[in-house]
Amino acid sequence: MENKDLTDKEIQVPIFLMPGVKYNLKGDWFTVSKAMYYRVAFKEGAVFVTPTPQRSHVEHYLERGRIEEQENWRQIWISNPFLKFPPGWEISIGPPFSGATARFRVRRETTPVDNFVSVYLDHYDRLGCFGSPYWEVYPYSEDDSIARCDINETTELIELIGTALEYLEKRPSKGPGSETP
Repeated sequence: MENKDLTDKEIQVPIFLMPGVKYNLKGDWFTVSKAMYYRVAFKEGAVFVTPTPQRSHVEHYLERGRIEEQENWRQIWISNPFLKFPPGWEISIGPPFSGATARFRVRRETTPVDNFVSVYLDHYDRLGCFGSPYWEVYPYSEDDSIARCDINETTELIELIGTALEYLEKRPSKGPGSETP
């Protein structure tokens, strides 16, 4: 493990400190009264500990639990259909941003990393006007359009992804990247 002399330097990344623990930094002992993130600096031989506005892990966990309950994520997780992907496809699962309930990327093993199809699940039909929970595949064709299918039409979803992957092979240097809806 590498040793670093932090004298007269500020630690740039906030660190999480807990009450009831004695911390030793450069020979100076200190404690904190609240569990939270702090910035620690050493100036002229003294330790300066400053609270940061970052939330604690506990606060973040509780907030996330409220969102999960509001969105009914556990029930959605249980009710979502299983997907069977063909050999040679690689899947990267990501967080549900921009209103999607779930997201993942698909590419063939032989294509560049940035050449992928984006797939998301809109369980509440909030993003499009499908009328029920649906999957969306992007890009689907030459005009970078989308394709959608019902959440339970898993065979159709796999076919849509396959068609989109064939399209992407025709434009190997242009993946959806930041254009992903």
